[in-house]
Amino acid sequence: MALTNAVEETHLVVFIHGLWGNPGHLQYFVDRFVEKHGKNTEVLNVKCNTSSYTYDGVDLCGDRIVEEIYENLDSFRKAHTNSDGIVNKKITKISFIGYSLGGLMARYVVGILYKRGLFDDITPMQSLTTLATPHLGIRRDDDRYFAKIFNWISSSILSRSGEQLQYVDNFEGENEPLLLTLSRPDKIFYKALTKFKSLQLFANVINDSSVPYWTSAIIEVDPFEKIDDLILYPNKKCQDIIDRIAISKSVGCVSSKTADSSTSSDSVHATTRNSFSKRLPRYMLISAVAPILPVGAFFILGAIATQGRSSRKRVAMIQEKNEDKLKDLNVVDVNNGVKKNEENIITQEFSSLEEEIVEGVMNLTNHVSPPQPRNTSDSSQNDSETICLSNFVTSSEFTKIPMSQHQYQSLQNLNTLGWKKYSVMTDSVHPHASIVCRNRFHQGGKDIIRYFVEELFEV
Repeated sequence: MALTNAVEETHLVVFIHGLWGNPGHLQYFVDRFVEKHGKNTEVLNVKCNTSSYTYDGVDLCGDRIVEEIYENLDSFRKAHTNSDGIVNKKITKISFIGYSLGGLMARYVVGILYKRGLFDDITPMQSLTTLATPHLGIRRDDDRYFAKIFNWISSSILSRSGEQLQYVDNFEGENEPLLLTLSRPDKIFYKALTKFKSLQLFANVINDSSVPYWTSAIIEVDPFEKIDDLILYPNKKCQDIIDRIAISKSVGCVSSKTADSSTSSDSVHATTRNSFSKRLPRYMLISAVAPILPVGAFFILGAIATQGRSSRKRVAMIQEKNEDKLKDLNVVDVNNGVKKNEENIITQEFSSLEEEIVEGVMNLTNHVSPPQPRNTSDSSQNDSETICLSNFVTSSEFTKIPMSQHQYQSLQNLNTLGWKKYSVMTDSVHPHASIVCRNRFHQGGKDIIRYFVEELFEV
């Protein structure tokens, strides 16, 4: 096919939503991105995995995304090739933005695309960004009763995705959990990540019970469990990002890297011990919903379990390559998205309701109010006594997170990739939803999105 010297180059940016999700969850993010970079990019907000289809596993969801990307590339090529076969515009760069489980899907997808040779034609691979993504799964490997119940429920009723997030699956041909395979340096998924110019992650430091800080930031400890003892140093260009921390009145915390020039000279003293009057509204809300929680929990868990069983049946059929039965089950048509019949619309709405209730209750019961600002002059800390969070992994000053051997192996492997880490603290009861402004009720991440779009993303 002939190419002229006037070929216009563009950048494909792929947005991937998370568990229970749909493309609408990232619509605010996409809209702000297009406003800034629309002229120089082609945006794909993937639609092939919606609601309960996200239960099917990171790998099966990822395979669908791969096919949707190829469909998008083919449509783009046809749209920008004239009748003489002359191409006037082509995609020469690619980036990925994955939210929650979508970040794991992105890591799987780039490995498959790498294996299939896509990046031989599209280079450079520009950036891969994750937001509130459980890179180390969600398994709580301790002896607490709640942790055991949580592990069992999430692995039992969320189908293959739940098993993978718990590291109890057996990835095809590898005889080990998928998330461990994704992190291994000798595998295509890791090798693909090394080809990107930039790897970035955004992690909520407090109030994200769905995806805690340690797993989204790929760290061994959680400094913010002791948030009352911390002095926080916010980013100068985005106050919702914490660049550095220090333990108040301590001299033992040494930074793994000097804070960069973008770090604000102002600090925040994390005094979150609220007065009773500030806590009263939350206590009243908990008291109001407490009587109906058992019934609501039974209803929601039952619905999730039902969708999980449907997912397992669908997965079994996929693995058997039974295409006729898959069509009967209303499998996604990449060209048209999920079929918009009445059943699927109801499923999407119900899944969103499940997500809001489950995540909302988890966050409400463990909510910590963001700290109040304090001027640097009130603190005796200096740069040599602070911890820089942009590449933070561990510190003896904090208690280690109980995790399995496979989780710890993943942590060690992933931290050799040079991730740029952004620690996010928004004034939100539900930061897991707010970090991407998932709907009109959760808009606390607007400044995070602005900062990413205007300051971090490179076209």
